[in-house]
Amino acid sequence: MNTNTVGEFSLFALPGSMNVASTTFIVDAVGTAGTFDVGIYSGDGGTLYTQGTTNNIANTGLHSVTFSPSVTLGAGTYYWALIPNGTANLTFKVRSLTTGLMNESLPEQNIFQLVGESNPAISVSGLTAGTLPASFDPTINSSPSWYIFRLDNPL
Repeated sequence: MNTNTVGEFSLFALPGSMNVASTTFIVDAVGTAGTFDVGIYSGDGGTLYTQGTTNNIANTGLHSVTFSPSVTLGAGTYYWALIPNGTANLTFKVRSLTTGLMNESLPEQNIFQLVGESNPAISVSGLTAGTLPASFDPTINSSPSWYIFRLDNPL
């Protein structure tokens, strides 16, 4: 993912209420180190509930971002979103409906550790560089894969 005017939005479902303070995801490859904005949207794409910016990501593996503010999400569907800042170029771990887990180099993270059920991702182009939009249209474009991530809450 290396175009800072294209955001990726991955649908997921929560079976119950959860306070979300951060999120963790897997980076499989680093082309150009950099930062990403990550956020959570309503299931209709109409509301950006919270967002945060990663630290500089220069290596593969697990990475987290803290949301400001933390948010309590009720049972329902939501989108987990990300957009690169500047020239950041990273490959994230994804799951595909046609091929299963890709690049299975990190066995400690698997699909059963996800919160909710993930569904295909949406790519939205023409965004302001490095900025998650206030809302987006979830009906415009989808793919048969989605990002693997975990929602984290404070203890």
